[in-house]
Amino acid sequence: MKVKTVLLLLVVVLLVGTLAAAALFFVQRGGRAKEQKPPVKGLFSAGEIVTNLAPTEGRRFIRVKVEIETRDEKSVQELTRNYALVRDHIIAVLRSKSAEDVAGDTGMAALARDIAQRLSNLVPSAQITNVYFVEFVVQ
Repeated sequence: MKVKTVLLLLVVVLLVGTLAAAALFFVQRGGRAKEQKPPVKGLFSAGEIVTNLAPTEGRRFIRVKVEIETRDEKSVQELTRNYALVRDHIIAVLRSKSAEDVAGDTGMAALARDIAQRLSNLVPSAQITNVYFVEFVVQ
């Protein structure tokens, strides 16, 4: 009878110790994750833009709504300060493309890269991470 009680007590102590160690591990791990905060990103809206595309067979136009993701809020402020220039450069990129250039996923991705590159050259301090098209219509 005493052997069974001692053995049961030993199993309970081992189980409680294992649970306590696991809880401590997960609490410490979660604490480290909280210390490493992800960077705060910013989003700049260039608004809706309607312009002609590069001439091909007939006149075509494009209507887009462009959102620009940046690494931080300071970059959004830089883009906002240069709002007119930002829109002008986006329009210049759009007007240089034909309807075939912007067709499909590949065309949209290339257009987003071109806009990001052009705006990075315009405002080097604005750390642009992505360009999103919230609306995209070619007619």
